[in-house]
Amino acid sequence: MTDTNKPTRRDFLRGTSAAAAGVALAGSWNVARMAHAQGNEALKIALIGCGGRGTGAVNNCLQSCENVKLIALADAFEDNARNSLKQLRKVEKIAGKIDVPDENVFAGFDAYKQAIAAGPDVVLLAAPPGFRPLHYAAAVAGADQQWAQDAGAAFLDGYGVERSPLLDAYVLDKALYEVVYESDNRPDWVDIPLAAVRRILG
Repeated sequence: MTDTNKPTRRDFLRGTSAAAAGVALAGSWNVARMAHAQGNEALKIALIGCGGRGTGAVNNCLQSCENVKLIALADAFEDNARNSLKQLRKVEKIAGKIDVPDENVFAGFDAYKQAIAAGPDVVLLAAPPGFRPLHYAAAVAGADQQWAQDAGAAFLDGYGVERSPLLDAYVLDKALYEVVYESDNRPDWVDIPLAAVRRILG
């Protein structure tokens, strides 16, 4: 028998959307990785960027659903990562959801790669904005078109929104902005938003 009061993955997405939006100012939440996680397994979370915003965001995520756990932390500075873990372990409501062995506390400018390699389903990206492109690219590396479709569906479902021409126009607008930005600042990266534009226009 299904327990209708038990939080679902949809509840997780909806319940953490406010926290995710807040962190989006300093980081980007990769909801998409959860699309392929098994429904009866705990969602595994990794935190990249262990300052106040990142620590607060992962705290919110862990409190929003029963079936989640933190498995890895990464920060450029080891003391930040260890202090974040120490603070989180003090929160009684989530202490049982902290499953971070010592070897999964990563430090250094490449620490994000190690956190992603630890096998999370969801990556909270809360490092300073300048590092976001590298971290996001690493989090979605190797993703195929089906993954992108599943990710988009999971994201929309979590917010209770259906795809529409208006939403497609908004995404296209953002992709075109990125084409201009990358052309001006990182020409080697312009193929990424161009691919998105082509995909949207079909």
